[in-house]
Amino acid sequence: MYSSLDRIDFVASGDRGGSLIVQTDHRRGDEIEAAPELSVLFALTRVIASRHALTARGDAVEDVVYAAEHPPPAFLCDAIAAAGACLEVPPDRTRRHLPRPADTSETLADRAFAALADRVCRRVGLTDPAAALRALEAEIGVEPPDREDDELTYWTRVMELTALTAAALRRRYRVSCVITDQGTVPLGFTLGGNQIMLPANRAERFLEDGPDESMFLLLGSADEVAARTEDTPDGPMLPSLRGRGEAQASQLLWRPLLDRASDALPVIAYGNDGERTFALLQRERHEVRADAIHHEALANLPAQQVEVDALDIGSLRVLAVQGSFFATEKLLDEAFMRQLATRLGAPLLAVGVPRRGLMFVTAAAQAPAQLRGFATIVAHEHAKGGSRAISAALVLVSDGRPVGHVELGDGDEASRDGDGDGDGPPGDDAPPPAKKVGWLRRLFGKKSS
Repeated sequence: MYSSLDRIDFVASGDRGGSLIVQTDHRRGDEIEAAPELSVLFALTRVIASRHALTARGDAVEDVVYAAEHPPPAFLCDAIAAAGACLEVPPDRTRRHLPRPADTSETLADRAFAALADRVCRRVGLTDPAAALRALEAEIGVEPPDREDDELTYWTRVMELTALTAAALRRRYRVSCVITDQGTVPLGFTLGGNQIMLPANRAERFLEDGPDESMFLLLGSADEVAARTEDTPDGPMLPSLRGRGEAQASQLLWRPLLDRASDALPVIAYGNDGERTFALLQRERHEVRADAIHHEALANLPAQQVEVDALDIGSLRVLAVQGSFFATEKLLDEAFMRQLATRLGAPLLAVGVPRRGLMFVTAAAQAPAQLRGFATIVAHEHAKGGSRAISAALVLVSDGRPVGHVELGDGDEASRDGDGDGDGPPGDDAPPPAKKVGWLRRLFGKKSS
Protein backbone atom coordinates (compact mmCIF):
# COMPACT_ATOMS: atom_id res chain seq x y z
CA MET A 1 0.00 0.00 0.00
CA TYR A 2 1.56 3.28 -1.10
CA SER A 3 0.37 5.09 2.05
CA SER A 4 1.90 2.60 4.53
CA LEU A 5 4.48 5.02 5.85
CA ASP A 6 5.31 3.20 9.07
CA ARG A 7 5.99 -0.25 7.63
CA ILE A 8 7.98 -2.07 4.97
CA ASP A 9 6.11 -4.20 2.43
CA PHE A 10 8.82 -6.83 1.88
CA VAL A 11 12.40 -7.50 2.92
CA ALA A 12 14.39 -10.03 0.90
CA SER A 13 17.99 -11.15 0.63
CA GLY A 14 19.92 -9.25 -1.99
CA ASP A 15 22.40 -10.64 -4.48
CA ARG A 16 25.35 -9.21 -2.56
CA GLY A 17 24.46 -10.49 0.89
CA GLY A 18 22.57 -7.43 2.11
CA SER A 19 18.86 -6.75 2.62
CA LEU A 20 16.60 -5.75 -0.25
CA ILE A 21 13.67 -3.51 0.74
CA VAL A 22 10.61 -3.58 -1.52
CA GLN A 23 7.92 -0.88 -1.30
CA THR A 24 4.88 -1.29 -3.56
CA ASP A 25 2.56 1.19 -5.28
CA HIS A 26 -0.49 -0.19 -7.13
CA ARG A 27 -1.95 3.13 -8.30
CA ARG A 28 -2.46 4.08 -11.92
CA GLY A 29 -0.67 7.09 -13.36
CA ASP A 30 -3.79 9.26 -13.27
CA GLU A 31 -4.37 8.43 -9.60
CA ILE A 32 -0.81 9.49 -8.78
CA GLU A 33 -1.17 12.72 -10.75
CA ALA A 34 -4.36 13.53 -8.83
CA ALA A 35 -2.28 13.82 -5.62
CA PRO A 36 1.20 14.93 -6.74
CA GLU A 37 2.35 16.49 -3.46
CA LEU A 38 1.31 13.56 -1.31
CA SER A 39 2.73 11.10 -3.83
CA VAL A 40 6.16 12.74 -3.60
CA LEU A 41 6.10 13.01 0.20
CA PHE A 42 4.85 9.45 0.66
CA ALA A 43 7.47 8.05 -1.72
CA LEU A 44 10.32 9.96 -0.08
CA THR A 45 9.16 8.82 3.35
CA ARG A 46 8.78 5.17 2.40
CA VAL A 47 12.21 4.96 0.78
CA ILE A 48 14.19 6.98 3.32
CA ALA A 49 12.45 5.76 6.49
CA SER A 50 12.67 2.09 5.51
CA ARG A 51 16.40 2.40 4.94
CA HIS A 52 16.77 4.15 8.30
CA ALA A 53 14.77 1.41 10.04
CA LEU A 54 16.91 -1.46 8.80
CA THR A 55 20.16 0.40 9.26
CA ALA A 56 19.20 1.20 12.87
CA ARG A 57 18.89 -2.50 13.68
CA GLY A 58 22.26 -3.26 12.12
CA ASP A 59 21.20 -4.61 8.73
CA ALA A 60 23.17 -3.78 5.60
CA VAL A 61 20.71 -2.38 3.06
CA GLU A 62 21.67 -3.46 -0.44
CA ASP A 63 18.92 -1.51 -2.18
CA VAL A 64 15.41 -0.11 -1.90
CA VAL A 65 13.05 -1.11 -4.69
CA TYR A 66 10.00 0.99 -5.53
CA ALA A 67 7.75 -1.58 -7.20
CA ALA A 68 5.05 0.22 -9.18
CA GLU A 69 2.11 -1.51 -10.85
CA HIS A 70 2.05 1.13 -13.60
CA PRO A 71 4.75 3.47 -14.96
CA PRO A 72 4.79 6.48 -12.61
CA PRO A 73 4.76 10.12 -13.76
CA ALA A 74 8.05 11.95 -14.15
CA PHE A 75 7.72 13.87 -10.85
CA LEU A 76 7.40 10.61 -8.89
CA CYS A 77 10.35 9.11 -10.77
CA ASP A 78 12.39 12.13 -9.68
CA ALA A 79 11.43 11.57 -6.03
CA ILE A 80 12.28 7.86 -6.22
CA ALA A 81 15.63 8.60 -7.81
CA ALA A 82 16.49 11.45 -5.45
CA ALA A 83 15.85 9.17 -2.47
CA GLY A 84 18.27 6.61 -3.91
CA ALA A 85 15.80 3.83 -4.77
CA CYS A 86 15.52 1.81 -7.94
CA LEU A 87 12.28 1.45 -9.91
CA GLU A 88 10.56 -1.77 -10.91
CA VAL A 89 7.57 -1.72 -13.30
CA PRO A 90 5.72 -4.28 -15.46
CA PRO A 91 5.87 -6.11 -17.67
CA ASP A 92 9.44 -7.32 -17.28
CA ARG A 93 9.93 -6.13 -13.65
CA THR A 94 13.46 -5.11 -14.43
CA ARG A 95 14.95 -3.02 -11.66
CA ARG A 96 16.71 0.09 -12.81
CA HIS A 97 18.26 3.08 -11.15
CA LEU A 98 16.90 6.27 -12.68
CA PRO A 99 19.11 9.28 -13.39
CA ARG A 100 19.41 11.47 -10.32
CA PRO A 101 17.45 14.71 -10.79
CA ALA A 102 19.03 18.10 -10.31
CA ASP A 103 16.94 18.61 -7.15
CA THR A 104 17.74 16.82 -3.88
CA SER A 105 15.24 14.94 -1.74
CA GLU A 106 15.10 17.94 0.60
CA THR A 107 14.33 20.35 -2.24
CA LEU A 108 11.60 18.10 -3.63
CA ALA A 109 10.08 17.70 -0.17
CA ASP A 110 10.20 21.45 0.48
CA ARG A 111 8.42 22.10 -2.80
CA ALA A 112 5.83 19.41 -2.16
CA PHE A 113 5.06 20.68 1.35
CA ALA A 114 4.63 24.24 0.04
CA ALA A 115 2.28 23.08 -2.73
CA LEU A 116 0.33 20.90 -0.28
CA ALA A 117 -0.11 23.86 2.08
CA ASP A 118 -1.51 25.91 -0.81
CA ARG A 119 -3.88 23.09 -1.71
CA VAL A 120 -5.22 22.83 1.86
CA CYS A 121 -5.61 26.61 2.09
CA ARG A 122 -7.72 26.57 -1.06
CA ARG A 123 -9.81 23.70 0.28
CA VAL A 124 -10.67 25.47 3.53
CA GLY A 125 -11.05 28.85 1.83
CA LEU A 126 -8.31 30.68 3.77
CA THR A 127 -5.08 32.27 2.57
CA ASP A 128 -3.22 32.54 5.88
CA PRO A 129 -1.54 29.18 6.69
CA ALA A 130 -1.95 29.64 10.46
CA ALA A 131 -5.69 30.26 10.06
CA ALA A 132 -5.93 27.28 7.71
CA LEU A 133 -4.06 25.18 10.27
CA ARG A 134 -6.57 26.05 12.96
CA ALA A 135 -9.42 25.19 10.59
CA LEU A 136 -7.78 21.86 9.74
CA GLU A 137 -7.30 21.00 13.41
CA ALA A 138 -10.99 21.73 14.02
CA GLU A 139 -11.95 19.59 11.02
CA ILE A 140 -9.83 16.70 12.31
CA GLY A 141 -11.27 17.09 15.80
CA VAL A 142 -14.76 16.34 14.49
CA GLU A 143 -13.68 13.02 12.98
CA PRO A 144 -10.09 12.01 13.79
CA PRO A 145 -8.79 9.28 11.46
CA ASP A 146 -7.84 5.89 12.84
CA ARG A 147 -4.27 4.89 12.07
CA GLU A 148 -5.08 1.21 11.56
CA ASP A 149 -8.49 1.40 9.91
CA ASP A 150 -7.77 4.30 7.54
CA GLU A 151 -4.04 4.81 7.17
CA LEU A 152 -4.41 6.82 3.95
CA THR A 153 -6.47 9.52 5.67
CA TYR A 154 -4.28 9.35 8.77
CA TRP A 155 -1.00 9.97 6.94
CA THR A 156 -2.62 12.50 4.62
CA ARG A 157 -3.61 14.52 7.68
CA VAL A 158 -0.08 14.20 9.10
CA MET A 159 1.35 15.63 5.89
CA GLU A 160 -1.27 18.39 5.68
CA LEU A 161 -0.66 19.47 9.28
CA THR A 162 3.09 19.42 8.65
CA ALA A 163 2.75 21.42 5.44
CA LEU A 164 0.65 24.17 7.02
CA THR A 165 2.93 24.37 10.05
CA ALA A 166 5.97 24.71 7.80
CA ALA A 167 4.18 27.39 5.78
CA ALA A 168 3.35 29.30 8.97
CA LEU A 169 6.99 29.06 10.07
CA ARG A 170 8.11 30.43 6.70
CA ARG A 171 6.04 33.55 7.29
CA ARG A 172 8.38 34.44 10.19
CA TYR A 173 11.64 32.57 9.69
CA ARG A 174 13.93 31.22 7.04
CA VAL A 175 13.31 27.48 7.12
CA SER A 176 14.24 24.61 4.84
CA CYS A 177 13.51 20.90 4.77
CA VAL A 178 16.13 18.41 6.00
CA ILE A 179 16.35 14.63 6.23
CA THR A 180 16.19 13.30 9.79
CA ASP A 181 15.96 9.92 11.49
CA GLN A 182 13.97 11.20 14.47
CA GLY A 183 10.48 10.12 13.47
CA THR A 184 8.28 8.04 11.20
CA VAL A 185 8.29 10.84 8.63
CA PRO A 186 12.02 11.50 8.07
CA LEU A 187 11.50 15.14 7.08
CA GLY A 188 12.14 18.04 9.44
CA PHE A 189 12.80 21.76 9.07
CA THR A 190 15.82 23.78 10.07
CA LEU A 191 15.21 26.90 12.10
CA GLY A 192 17.88 29.41 13.02
CA GLY A 193 20.67 27.59 11.24
CA ASN A 194 21.18 24.32 13.09
CA GLN A 195 17.98 23.85 15.09
CA ILE A 196 15.59 21.23 13.70
CA MET A 197 11.82 21.31 14.14
CA LEU A 198 9.83 18.08 13.66
CA PRO A 199 6.22 19.06 12.87
CA ALA A 200 5.34 15.58 11.56
CA ASN A 201 6.05 14.14 15.01
CA ARG A 202 3.78 16.75 16.56
CA ALA A 203 1.12 16.00 13.93
CA GLU A 204 1.09 12.33 14.95
CA ARG A 205 0.68 13.29 18.61
CA PHE A 206 -2.16 15.67 17.71
CA LEU A 207 -3.99 12.91 15.83
CA GLU A 208 -3.51 10.52 18.76
CA ASP A 209 -4.14 12.89 21.71
CA GLY A 210 -6.19 15.76 20.32
CA PRO A 211 -6.01 19.52 21.07
CA ASP A 212 -3.59 19.11 23.98
CA GLU A 213 -0.91 18.37 21.36
CA SER A 214 -1.91 21.15 18.96
CA MET A 215 0.48 22.17 16.20
CA PHE A 216 0.33 25.67 17.68
CA LEU A 217 2.41 24.46 20.62
CA LEU A 218 5.22 23.81 18.16
CA LEU A 219 4.70 27.19 16.53
CA GLY A 220 4.86 28.79 19.98
CA SER A 221 8.09 27.03 20.85
CA ALA A 222 9.66 28.13 17.56
CA ASP A 223 10.21 31.63 18.99
CA GLU A 224 12.33 30.19 21.78
CA VAL A 225 14.27 27.94 19.41
CA ALA A 226 14.96 30.80 17.02
CA ALA A 227 15.91 33.14 19.84
CA ARG A 228 18.70 30.82 20.96
CA THR A 229 20.51 31.45 17.69
CA GLU A 230 19.79 35.16 17.38
CA ASP A 231 21.00 38.22 19.22
CA THR A 232 19.52 38.66 22.67
CA PRO A 233 16.26 40.66 22.57
CA ASP A 234 16.24 44.05 24.22
CA GLY A 235 13.86 43.09 27.02
CA PRO A 236 13.85 42.46 30.80
CA MET A 237 15.74 39.54 32.29
CA LEU A 238 13.30 37.03 33.77
CA PRO A 239 13.45 33.55 35.27
CA SER A 240 12.01 30.53 33.49
CA LEU A 241 11.16 27.29 35.31
CA ARG A 242 12.21 24.24 33.31
CA GLY A 243 12.62 20.53 33.75
CA ARG A 244 16.16 19.62 34.75
CA GLY A 245 16.55 17.33 31.73
CA GLU A 246 15.56 20.07 29.30
CA ALA A 247 17.92 22.59 30.90
CA GLN A 248 20.85 20.20 30.78
CA ALA A 249 20.18 18.97 27.25
CA SER A 250 19.83 22.53 25.93
CA GLN A 251 22.92 23.72 27.86
CA LEU A 252 20.97 26.52 29.48
CA LEU A 253 22.17 28.71 32.30
CA TRP A 254 20.28 27.31 35.31
CA ARG A 255 20.34 26.66 39.04
CA PRO A 256 18.30 24.23 41.17
CA LEU A 257 15.14 25.45 42.83
CA LEU A 258 16.33 23.90 46.11
CA ASP A 259 19.76 22.87 47.34
CA ARG A 260 20.48 19.21 46.53
CA ALA A 261 17.21 19.12 44.57
CA SER A 262 16.06 15.89 42.96
CA ASP A 263 15.68 15.40 39.21
CA ALA A 264 11.90 15.57 39.62
CA LEU A 265 11.92 19.20 40.74
CA PRO A 266 12.02 22.17 38.37
CA VAL A 267 15.14 24.26 37.91
CA ILE A 268 15.47 27.98 37.30
CA ALA A 269 16.68 29.05 33.85
CA TYR A 270 16.89 32.64 32.60
CA GLY A 271 16.19 34.66 29.50
CA ASN A 272 15.49 38.05 27.98
CA ASP A 273 11.83 38.70 27.25
CA GLY A 274 11.57 40.35 23.84
CA GLU A 275 8.53 41.59 21.98
CA ARG A 276 8.08 38.27 20.15
CA THR A 277 10.63 35.93 21.68
CA PHE A 278 11.95 34.77 25.01
CA ALA A 279 15.68 34.22 24.53
CA LEU A 280 17.00 31.61 26.95
CA LEU A 281 20.57 32.16 28.10
CA GLN A 282 23.26 29.58 27.41
CA ARG A 283 25.52 28.46 30.25
CA GLU A 284 28.73 28.79 28.24
CA ARG A 285 28.20 32.47 27.46
CA HIS A 286 26.62 33.70 30.71
CA GLU A 287 27.80 31.55 33.62
CA VAL A 288 30.34 34.16 34.70
CA ARG A 289 27.40 36.49 35.54
CA ALA A 290 25.11 33.79 36.96
CA ASP A 291 24.50 35.38 40.38
CA ALA A 292 23.89 38.85 38.97
CA ILE A 293 21.51 37.44 36.35
CA HIS A 294 19.58 35.55 39.05
CA HIS A 295 19.06 38.65 41.18
CA GLU A 296 18.13 40.78 38.17
CA ALA A 297 15.58 38.22 36.97
CA LEU A 298 13.90 37.95 40.40
CA ALA A 299 13.81 41.75 40.70
CA ASN A 300 11.90 42.00 37.40
CA LEU A 301 9.40 39.25 38.24
CA PRO A 302 6.89 41.21 40.40
CA ALA A 303 5.97 43.36 37.38
CA GLN A 304 4.51 40.31 35.61
CA GLN A 305 0.72 40.30 35.96
CA VAL A 306 -1.20 37.03 36.31
CA GLU A 307 -4.75 35.82 36.94
CA VAL A 308 -5.69 33.84 40.06
CA ASP A 309 -8.81 31.66 40.04
CA ALA A 310 -10.16 30.08 43.23
CA LEU A 311 -11.52 26.58 42.73
CA ASP A 312 -13.34 24.27 45.12
CA ILE A 313 -12.95 20.64 44.09
CA GLY A 314 -14.99 18.72 46.63
CA SER A 315 -13.45 19.82 49.93
CA LEU A 316 -10.14 20.69 48.26
CA ARG A 317 -9.44 24.42 47.90
CA VAL A 318 -7.09 25.24 45.02
CA LEU A 319 -5.81 28.48 43.52
CA ALA A 320 -4.97 28.30 39.80
CA VAL A 321 -2.47 30.91 38.59
CA GLN A 322 -2.41 31.55 34.86
CA GLY A 323 -2.95 34.29 32.26
CA SER A 324 0.74 34.91 31.59
CA PHE A 325 3.72 33.12 30.05
CA PHE A 326 5.37 33.69 33.47
CA ALA A 327 2.55 32.31 35.66
CA THR A 328 4.70 29.43 36.94
CA GLU A 329 7.63 31.76 37.65
CA LYS A 330 5.49 33.62 40.20
CA LEU A 331 6.52 30.75 42.48
CA LEU A 332 9.73 32.79 42.89
CA ASP A 333 7.89 36.05 43.70
CA GLU A 334 7.97 36.05 47.52
CA ALA A 335 5.45 38.86 48.02
CA PHE A 336 3.01 37.24 45.59
CA MET A 337 3.29 33.83 47.27
CA ARG A 338 2.70 35.41 50.70
CA GLN A 339 -0.51 36.92 49.30
CA LEU A 340 -1.67 33.48 48.20
CA ALA A 341 -0.85 32.07 51.65
CA THR A 342 -2.96 34.79 53.25
CA ARG A 343 -5.80 34.13 50.83
CA LEU A 344 -5.77 30.43 51.71
CA GLY A 345 -5.14 31.04 55.41
CA ALA A 346 -2.21 28.61 55.20
CA PRO A 347 1.35 29.43 56.35
CA LEU A 348 2.69 26.41 54.42
CA LEU A 349 1.70 25.92 50.79
CA ALA A 350 1.89 22.97 48.40
CA VAL A 351 2.55 24.21 44.87
CA GLY A 352 2.53 22.47 41.50
CA VAL A 353 4.06 23.89 38.30
CA PRO A 354 3.08 21.18 35.78
CA ARG A 355 3.62 23.21 32.61
CA ARG A 356 4.51 26.68 31.46
CA GLY A 357 1.77 29.21 32.04
CA LEU A 358 0.00 27.27 34.82
CA MET A 359 0.57 26.99 38.59
CA PHE A 360 -1.61 25.28 41.22
CA VAL A 361 -1.50 26.24 44.92
CA THR A 362 -3.20 24.69 47.95
CA ALA A 363 -2.64 24.43 51.71
CA ALA A 364 0.02 21.88 52.61
CA ALA A 365 -1.51 21.11 56.03
CA GLN A 366 -4.26 18.83 54.77
CA ALA A 367 -5.14 15.17 55.04
CA PRO A 368 -2.90 12.96 52.88
CA ALA A 369 -5.91 11.98 50.75
CA GLN A 370 -6.43 15.65 49.89
CA LEU A 371 -2.80 16.10 48.94
CA ARG A 372 -2.98 12.96 46.82
CA GLY A 373 -5.95 14.43 44.98
CA PHE A 374 -4.04 17.67 44.44
CA ALA A 375 -1.00 15.72 43.21
CA THR A 376 -3.22 13.82 40.76
CA ILE A 377 -4.35 17.10 39.20
CA VAL A 378 -0.77 18.34 38.89
CA ALA A 379 0.41 15.02 37.41
CA HIS A 380 -2.50 15.04 34.94
CA GLU A 381 -1.58 18.49 33.62
CA HIS A 382 2.13 17.64 33.54
CA ALA A 383 1.41 14.55 31.42
CA LYS A 384 -0.52 16.72 28.95
CA GLY A 385 2.15 19.42 28.87
CA GLY A 386 4.12 18.17 25.88
CA SER A 387 6.95 20.57 25.09
CA ARG A 388 5.65 22.93 27.82
CA ALA A 389 5.91 20.36 30.63
CA ILE A 390 7.95 21.38 33.69
CA SER A 391 7.45 19.09 36.71
CA ALA A 392 4.89 16.87 38.44
CA ALA A 393 6.49 17.39 41.87
CA LEU A 394 4.83 19.36 44.68
CA VAL A 395 6.94 22.19 46.09
CA LEU A 396 6.52 23.40 49.67
CA VAL A 397 6.50 27.17 50.14
CA SER A 398 6.84 28.92 53.51
CA ASP A 399 6.91 32.69 54.03
CA GLY A 400 6.93 33.14 50.25
CA ARG A 401 10.00 30.95 49.58
CA PRO A 402 10.38 27.35 48.34
CA VAL A 403 11.66 25.30 51.29
CA GLY A 404 11.18 21.68 50.29
CA HIS A 405 8.83 19.31 48.52
CA VAL A 406 6.03 16.95 49.45
CA GLU A 407 6.62 13.29 50.13
CA LEU A 408 3.72 10.91 50.66
CA GLY A 409 5.02 7.53 51.74
CA ASP A 410 3.23 4.24 52.17
CA GLY A 411 1.95 5.38 55.55
CA ASP A 412 0.35 8.48 54.02
CA GLU A 413 2.53 10.77 56.13
CA ALA A 414 3.30 14.07 54.46
CA SER A 415 6.76 15.43 55.22
CA ARG A 416 8.79 18.56 54.57
CA ASP A 417 12.12 17.81 52.90
CA GLY A 418 14.26 20.93 52.91
CA ASP A 419 17.02 19.24 50.90
CA GLY A 420 14.73 18.17 48.10
CA ASP A 421 15.87 14.51 48.24
CA GLY A 422 12.44 12.92 48.28
CA ASP A 423 10.67 10.75 45.79
CA GLY A 424 8.51 13.45 44.22
CA PRO A 425 4.71 13.57 44.04
CA PRO A 426 2.34 10.87 45.25
CA GLY A 427 1.37 8.16 42.84
CA ASP A 428 -1.69 8.02 40.61
CA ASP A 429 -3.37 5.27 42.66
CA ALA A 430 -5.47 7.80 44.61
CA PRO A 431 -8.89 8.58 43.09
CA PRO A 432 -9.22 12.04 41.56
CA PRO A 433 -11.17 14.65 43.49
CA ALA A 434 -14.86 15.03 42.90
CA LYS A 435 -15.83 16.85 39.69
CA LYS A 436 -12.19 16.95 38.58
CA VAL A 437 -12.87 16.29 34.89
CA GLY A 438 -15.58 18.91 34.54
CA TRP A 439 -13.49 21.48 36.37
CA LEU A 440 -10.45 20.85 34.18
CA ARG A 441 -12.51 21.28 31.05
CA ARG A 442 -13.93 24.58 32.28
CA LEU A 443 -10.60 25.92 33.43
CA PHE A 444 -8.56 24.99 30.39
CA GLY A 445 -11.02 26.22 27.86
CA LYS A 446 -9.05 29.45 28.32
CA LYS A 447 -5.50 28.11 28.21
CA SER A 448 -2.64 30.56 28.44
CA SER A 449 0.21 30.51 25.98
